[in-house]
Amino acid sequence: MGDTSPELWINIAVLAVLLGYLLLGIANKLIATTAARRTELATLQLIGATPYQVRAMMRREAILIATRVLITGPLPSVVPLALLSVGFLHRPWPAGPAWLLPAGAGPLRRSPAPDLLGSPAAYSC
Repeated sequence: MGDTSPELWINIAVLAVLLGYLLLGIANKLIATTAARRTELATLQLIGATPYQVRAMMRREAILIATRVLITGPLPSVVPLALLSVGFLHRPWPAGPAWLLPAGAGPLRRSPAPDLLGSPAAYSC
């Protein structure tokens, strides 16, 4: 700990603040999107869908979107990272564990869907 430079700790603190801000923004967007779909969810329940079916539909949508993001998200950074890696490490792949990117999909698969649905009477259209 004594051999670590203060600049490294400052960089880690800045990255932590930026990551926290990013996570709050994502959570806010998800809440706003779900709130905007209240009438759609209420309509699905009124035509006979059970709350389990609606949650399963929302879970499948979230998994499809997350899969698309995990596949297409890193693509714009591949070329710049490869060029930086060739410049610094003299090889085309960056340092770090290879399992890190696929490990991001693990929590998505295990996370339970939030209970965003109440009774159909709770929604006022």
